[in-house]
Amino acid sequence: MEPEKPEPMLTVEDLCDILRLNKKAVQKMLRQGTITAHKINNKEWRVSRAALQDYLDRTSNKPGSKQ
Repeated sequence: MEPEKPEPMLTVEDLCDILRLNKKAVQKMLRQGTITAHKINNKEWRVSRAALQDYLDRTSNKPGSKQ
């Protein structure tokens, strides 16, 4: 039985498309740790889908929350 392949990581460009934000805004969020990310080769950010989902869960409007 072969081990499962890890899910592909998201790039800054992927996050821009998903979150509908510009590149500078996404990079700032990654630098500040708003979304958990890993830096590859000391220059390229990668984010797991789980980390993105965690961010979305934390920032979404929950039923009964004040808007």
